[in-house]
This record gives sequence, structure tokens and C-alpha cells, in this order.
Amino acid sequence: MFLTDYHVHSTHSDDAEDTMLDMALAAVKRGIKSLCFTDHADECCDPGCLSFAPNLFLPQTDMYGEFERVKEELSGKIDLRFGCELAAINHDPETAKKFRADERFDFIIGSVHNVRGRDDFYFMKYDSEEMCREITDIYLDEYLEITRLGCCDVLGHLGYPEKYMVRSGFETSVLDYPEKLRAVLKSAVENGIGIEVNTSGLRCSLGRTMPGREVVKLYRELGGEIITTGSDSHRKADAGAGIGEAAELLRECGFKYVTTFTKHEPEFTAI
Repeated sequence: MFLTDYHVHSTHSDDAEDTMLDMALAAVKRGIKSLCFTDHADECCDPGCLSFAPNLFLPQTDMYGEFERVKEELSGKIDLRFGCELAAINHDPETAKKFRADERFDFIIGSVHNVRGRDDFYFMKYDSEEMCREITDIYLDEYLEITRLGCCDVLGHLGYPEKYMVRSGFETSVLDYPEKLRAVLKSAVENGIGIEVNTSGLRCSLGRTMPGREVVKLYRELGGEIITTGSDSHRKADAGAGIGEAAELLRECGFKYVTTFTKHEPEFTAI
């Protein structure tokens, strides 16, 4: 089985614990054949509404140099790619365009970690079903905006707020908004943007990937072909975790291939 982990954070992300080399070596032990480093890029975020200082990607001058050294050291053991997780693309499109034009990148994940004027979903307090539904509604609107900007290759962890809502006892889902969800996925397909199957939900009380089976199947039914798998790991213990399960999910939903990228060009390899 061809296993790929296209969502991995190293010490170049403020919330991660291990170096690029340590993350890649851990992935090799888990049987990962292709890995893309996607450290946080929060340059588009408005720091005024966040409980933390955004992780700035561009000032880290030696990050690409470190990547090249690790890639050379592990040549023949694992195929490595360079990317980022670009948050809030729609909040600052001009900055997002600079990331898309940066020739170093093979791959960009477009993620929504917070909606306009609100804190990161991780830090929010969810105190009612009504609030959860309001956030989910706006969340899908913002992803629709991202699909129309075209500054990323895949949409990251669709359904991400659910990971924290369920922790507070609420089970609001993007599936509660079928028309908006369908519009997001249809726009992604039309604009050549894929989705990822993020396995971090398997390691928490959510107990499933983000998105789950129903959303992955809908994406496929709408003509979606570009799909990646990612552990969203922030420490070496999680590098490659759940990727085998994600690959099986792809098969069950009708996908025969998993997608990797070189300089934003999708490449399809049989699972």
C-alpha cells in the first residue's frame, strides 16, 4: 500500500515538538513513502482576535535549507516535499498570492482555524448548540471563499471545529448544512482544489477522520479526484499515524489513487 502523509509539522511551527529529521524518520518507521512538511503559515491572520501570536513562516530563513539537508540525508528512504499550512487565505488574499507565487513550495494546504473576528477554534468556549451552528455556518462560507481564490492545493481538515465542539458536548456537523457543504465541494472541484483526509480526529474524542466518510463520498460523487492524506502530526509519535486507515477509507469511497504534489502539480499514485 502506498502511504503518504501530506500534513506534518516540525519545530518550525510554534506548537510542534520535533525536527524535520525526527518527523521524517518516524514516518519511515510507519511505512510512509511520501511526506510533505506543512508548517503553519499564519501571515494572513488578524492577530487582533487571536489568543496567541500567529506563527510567521516567511521570516524563518533557514527552513528551506534544513528541508534540503534532510531530503538529501534520507534520499532513497522517503520522498520528501516542501509545503505549508496557510491559514485564513480569504482574510488577506494579497498575502496568500505571495505564498502561491513562492517557487519553493510543492504544496499548500488552505485551512480555516478561525472565522473573521473570532478566536481560533481551539481556544473558543462552546456553550450552546446555537453557537456551534452559527460558527459552522460561517465556517463553510469562509471555505467557499477560499475555493474561489485559488491560492491552495487542498482544503485542510474540513470539519475541524467539530473536533472541539464534541469535546464540549455538541455534535454540530458540516453535514447539517448540505447545500453549503455541496457548494464548497463543487467549487473546489471546479477550481482544481482537492481535499485532505486528516487523521488527527482519530486521536481524540471525535473518533474519525476530518472530513468523515460521508463528506469524502460526496466529494467523489461531485467529481472530486484530488485527495491527500495527512496525520496533522506535531510530534514524532504521531507522524504517519492513521494514514493506513485513511487509505482504506479512500478505497471504500471509490478512490483508486492518492494524490501527491510537485510544484503544485498533482500526481496520482495507486493506493
